[in-house]
Amino acid sequence: MVTLKQLIMDTDFNQVWECIARHYEIRAEVTIDNYKDKYKDLYEKLATLKPTDNSKNMYIYINVFKDDGNDDYYCPDSFDENDEELYFDVSGKDDEWCGYSIVNCGFEKWLGFYIDEDTLAKLSPPNIIAHCLVEMTFFGFEQKLDEEGYLIID
Repeated sequence: MVTLKQLIMDTDFNQVWECIARHYEIRAEVTIDNYKDKYKDLYEKLATLKPTDNSKNMYIYINVFKDDGNDDYYCPDSFDENDEELYFDVSGKDDEWCGYSIVNCGFEKWLGFYIDEDTLAKLSPPNIIAHCLVEMTFFGFEQKLDEEGYLIID
């Protein structure tokens, strides 16, 4: 079973950044270089952090969606992962539940999560990491965690 930490250790940040820049709108008030630097700093930090124990057997999976032209979305059977018209949904599943948000998990928790086999089969490591990084930073690049390792949102 492959963890997010393993993917990060085996993947070059520049490949990940290409995926982020391709699939996610960069906010106008932040220069693209500054935004890249924030992700690069986080990436380097993640490479040094120790993952927490994945006691709940959590898996990350990524669903891929495409607009059919009528504002209805479907999951294509096959696709080019670099298609800029695709949308990605990062979720978690464990031994108890399937299909819930893991955005509130601390970075160390994310690093210990396994990558779902279907996700590994349909997306390259740089794309998997890119979509996870965007999800992980939904509430920002800095985290305050409770005693269980979950994000405290101010």
